[in-house]
Amino acid sequence: MKRSLGLTAVLTLVACGGTPPIQEVEQGLATATTIGRSISLALDGVAGTNTSCVQVVKACSTFPCDGEANVTLGNACPLATGAATGTVNVTGRWNSATQGELTAVFTDVKVGDEAASAVASVKKVSVERSGNTITVEYSGSDAVAAAGSSVAAVGASNKWTLKIATQGTAEAADDVLTVDATSALGNAGAGTQAKTVKIKGVVFSPSCTKNPTAGTADITEVTNFIPRITEIEFGSACDGTAKVNGASTEINFFR
Repeated sequence: MKRSLGLTAVLTLVACGGTPPIQEVEQGLATATTIGRSISLALDGVAGTNTSCVQVVKACSTFPCDGEANVTLGNACPLATGAATGTVNVTGRWNSATQGELTAVFTDVKVGDEAASAVASVKKVSVERSGNTITVEYSGSDAVAAAGSSVAAVGASNKWTLKIATQGTAEAADDVLTVDATSALGNAGAGTQAKTVKIKGVVFSPSCTKNPTAGTADITEVTNFIPRITEIEFGSACDGTAKVNGASTEINFFR
């Protein structure tokens, strides 16, 4: 099933130090696209749409009902950031064939030979299909980071919204993905660092798994009331880079 994942996001983290800001953007986007893809595939699979990478454990023929599906990542079912392996178990309440509140548990999810996905599980994920668009919403506070990953890697306390524009097919390999996330800026006291990341219009295209092909991210860090702003711009070139404050910089979604 084709999907469009454009991303408008505002990430907020208050901490004394922490993960480098650009890395937080990379990890947050990777987590959002992983959750969006698996949840949307499971929604359709349990409701009766045949997809090669979805194994339905408990189907729904009448609604509401409790359903379950396993999404097996592989060549036929890649993530937006590249060919992947691992499984995602999705369970929850299907209120109708097009709407539900679901939970996903990720097992051994990796992209290529890179590090494992930062997310271990996420609950209270709202998903709804309207025509050829699937909307997935969740709060970062309901996501659990995998061992060795930080809360920033799964979106901290942000609310994420993914718009997945399906192009009328049941498979995921040619999907385009779009994400939004919002949160409020925390208070910054003396010696405290407040960090806000605003990500807007970031597009993951099936023709490029090295980097998003459009969109921007503005990172604002405040330490002792002094702000520092980092601007990231994603371009159409599929070369694994983005412009950071105007300079070409290599990006990596699974550091």
